[in-house]
Amino acid sequence: MAAAPSLPLILAREFAANVATPFLVLDREGTLVYFNERAERLIGSTPGELCPLPELEWRQRFSIERLDGSEVADEQTPSATARRERRPVHET
Repeated sequence: MAAAPSLPLILAREFAANVATPFLVLDREGTLVYFNERAERLIGSTPGELCPLPELEWRQRFSIERLDGSEVADEQTPSATARRERRPVHET
């Protein structure tokens, strides 16, 4: 039986569902647990089809690039920085 999602994850999903930009929700371990409709267009799947997706799997499946097309190293991604420094992070 899967553990019930924590309140912060529930609130993050609700927030993500109501924003106009692509938004991913990761749990404390880096597992992709939800993404909103805008992100579905980029990912090509729905959260029901893909989630939960462990960090190693989503990092292998998706590449993260800067606007100039250069790839972002795994340890430099906003999600890695947020988990390492325990603070919100975003990037264009």
